[in-house]
Amino acid sequence: MTSPIPMYILSGFLGSGKTTLLRLAVDALVQSGLKPAVIINEIGDVDIDGQILERDVPRAEVLSGCVCCTVSGDVPFVVENLCKEHSPDVILLEASGVANPLSIVDSVTEASFLREVEFYRMITVVAAPQLSAMLRNRAQGKMFRLIKDQIKAAGSILLNQVDRVVQEELTELHLAIREWNAGASLINTEYCRGGASFLLEAKSARTENRRFSPLPILTENGHPSCSISASGHAAHSFLKAHTYFFSKPLSRERFEAYLGTLPDHIYRAKGIVRFKEDGALSLVQYAYGQSHLSAIRPLQVVREVIVHIGQGFSEDAIEEALKKLEGES
Repeated sequence: MTSPIPMYILSGFLGSGKTTLLRLAVDALVQSGLKPAVIINEIGDVDIDGQILERDVPRAEVLSGCVCCTVSGDVPFVVENLCKEHSPDVILLEASGVANPLSIVDSVTEASFLREVEFYRMITVVAAPQLSAMLRNRAQGKMFRLIKDQIKAAGSILLNQVDRVVQEELTELHLAIREWNAGASLINTEYCRGGASFLLEAKSARTENRRFSPLPILTENGHPSCSISASGHAAHSFLKAHTYFFSKPLSRERFEAYLGTLPDHIYRAKGIVRFKEDGALSLVQYAYGQSHLSAIRPLQVVREVIVHIGQGFSEDAIEEALKKLEGES
């Protein structure tokens, strides 16, 4: 069995440089012999960013809204069609600049219901001049809160356009970003150069049939970024999703008991599970301590899978608990 196809979300407010990063990432992946697929999310009705990609790669659009709101139901089918028609090695989703990070991940992970894909990481691009001006003016509005949330959710952060701020501003930006997210990879970039290198390990992850893990982001001179926090818990402070594919039916009673033990820092869990008592499929919905199971009869083949979304939780502990559930069933 091959490992799930890794999915990355490129996040960042309007004008931060996400599309530049997307172009660089696609180039780097193609040059390394990988086959990327791209999903473009635009607020309007026209895919502008997708039209300026210089590589002819499989591409799909999610238009007229954010992936986290009116069109979220389209995402799993867009991913399924890309996988079925093109068999990509990695999927990149460029999110709308105004999309909420938790809602994006919540929507994107539903793709695993149909196909063995796995959200791996959110990469947030931050425009240094924009954030610096907000910090100077002690901004507190919706735009500032959204940028802050995008930073908090990121596993990797590109502080872009650093050539447009002075050293004092740059120091203040690093302090603010580290206050909000102590564990993410962080590099300074101009035109997002050097921000795509961590994607390249997708090649070995797919061919060696092991869990996907990235190379460190590299700076432009080729040296690894040394901004990872030394504290163990901080290294896992960013928003993440853990995907587990079931190989057998479960005991309903034991599974419900398991949901009751989930820690507070797992905000969402969702999936499709088959229970051995009746052999039927159930949709699992869990949010902030409350769970709901409902019988479903899908019109197409779906995966038996569960996805956990949160911050600071142990993926190994989740994996061990789910394997134990399968073993006891």
